[in-house]
Amino acid sequence: LGITLTLARITEFVLIDYIALETSLSVRLIGRLLTLMMIQAKGWPILCVFWGVWNFIVLHGSDRFTKHWFFWCSGTFGIFDDEKNSSGGITSDRTYTVILVTMITTGVI
Repeated sequence: LGITLTLARITEFVLIDYIALETSLSVRLIGRLLTLMMIQAKGWPILCVFWGVWNFIVLHGSDRFTKHWFFWCSGTFGIFDDEKNSSGGITSDRTYTVILVTMITTGVI
């Protein structure tokens, strides 16, 4: 989860600190009110949204990548083999999906 949190912080920096505050691009694209709302959401609200979105993109589902990011090293390192070190199916579980949706909803509200 540390990598997706870092991706969320980078996304926050690019969208809010750079695009919304340093350029007029966001004002032209989404308007003044939504740009102001984005700036006011800086910090944990927008981090919850982006963290949940990045987790949906990178860590949600049942394919080999979401179970182990280094699955191609499973022949060399046993720790990345799904049979020896199972992820437990948490990435495809309904509870995990509910947690991610709750993160995104909490950040938006």
